[in-house]
Amino acid sequence: MRTITILLALTFFSSPAFADEKSGNKLTVKINHKFKDTESGVSYEFQFKYDTDEWLHITNDPEGYDGIYLRRNEVGKFKAIVEKMLKFGDAVYKNQITGVEKTFKGEKAILPRRISDNTVISIDEDVKTPFNKSVVRVYWGGCRELWGLRELEEIAKIIDEKQKDVFKKYDLLKALND
Repeated sequence: MRTITILLALTFFSSPAFADEKSGNKLTVKINHKFKDTESGVSYEFQFKYDTDEWLHITNDPEGYDGIYLRRNEVGKFKAIVEKMLKFGDAVYKNQITGVEKTFKGEKAILPRRISDNTVISIDEDVKTPFNKSVVRVYWGGCRELWGLRELEEIAKIIDEKQKDVFKKYDLLKALND
């Protein structure tokens, strides 16, 4: 009888977050970041979204499904691969080198798990020089996300602030929801 009473108590008094997941209710926090490339005059936008599934979704197509999905503990890996890609992409841009393709294979140790080692930076061979940063393309393997060098530079500048902000807001709302 005591075991049944304990099981009934656990069933009725389990955490609201557990109840929310079972009921299908989802807590989501979104932060949009807009910026303008001063070189080309093009405006861009990133969206950072975190929800009950505990995936940080970063995309340049707000409300879209494509993009980069990270667990909280993978943000450092993402920052590391962005820095490595920036170093390469910046050198290619500064030297105006066309016909370049660099695949980040063997980088699996620093690639978050949903980003494949088919992540590539490329510049077409037939691009006219001088070219702008949008010509330096970043193809995120496994994510179907495409960025230019300018977007890569922006994400490197804002990733710390934005990911901390979205996690902080989510944790606050989750605590209030519990």
